[in-house]
Amino acid sequence: MQERQLILLLRWWVGLFAATAIVFAIFPNEVIYWINTIGLVIFRWPHKLLPAPSEHFWQILSVSLLIVLAVVAYLAQHDIRENLSYVKLIIISKLATVTGFVMAFVLDGAYFAYLAGFVADLIIFLLTWFCYRRTRSSRAL
Repeated sequence: MQERQLILLLRWWVGLFAATAIVFAIFPNEVIYWINTIGLVIFRWPHKLLPAPSEHFWQILSVSLLIVLAVVAYLAQHDIRENLSYVKLIIISKLATVTGFVMAFVLDGAYFAYLAGFVADLIIFLLTWFCYRRTRSSRAL
């Protein structure tokens, strides 16, 4: 049962990571605008808005990471018994981004985009870690 839940979660991550990579690649400036708009209109964010990037350096790195995460999630779910350790890569990646968003929020400014990234990646981290731990303990690896 635990393996099945992890496999379904990983399949969801494959689609989410791949779709997000495509959106980031095609609409890099619009993504920042959309996040700022959500913060301003829906949550009435009282602090400053993240400025649109003037270059695409970070976009290239984020798209490539999302592609790698999609591939890792695909490989792990394809043969979970053989590739369970691949899930650790997703957990490590999301722990790093959660930490990065917290640091950016504290050191760079209270941008809604940093908070949104923190919340999104924290959810991914916690769900993945929880399902990974349950699967691992159920198999007594």
